[in-house]
Amino acid sequence: MSYDSPLDSLAEALYTALANSEILPDIERTFRHDKRTMRPSIRDVKVYHFQQMWGSTALGFGGMGGSAMTTAYTTVIVCDQNAAVFFAGRHAYSIDNFDASFKEDLAKHIMPSVDTATERYK
Repeated sequence: MSYDSPLDSLAEALYTALANSEILPDIERTFRHDKRTMRPSIRDVKVYHFQQMWGSTALGFGGMGGSAMTTAYTTVIVCDQNAAVFFAGRHAYSIDNFDASFKEDLAKHIMPSVDTATERYK
């Protein structure tokens, strides 16, 4: 995957989040007084997609990467109070019942790395 392809990273993130209940949880819907649990659809989510600068080619995943400054697309998919964060189309982390600090980071378009998010969004 190319770090600079907005469509590839967006499509990969959407497909992964909507297909996988471990990344974005199921939702409840009511159909004629009958509650059903199902996967969210594109109409149930808000999608935020923006470029973010990283200090290495490892992006926000940590580990070994080239030391060059790298720009990649970050995608955040929000459904109710849950969110899934992707860097260059790859799932980085999910947040259940996010708080004000998550909303603040999202508004600034600066999502923390995987290691930092674990501490910040406990």
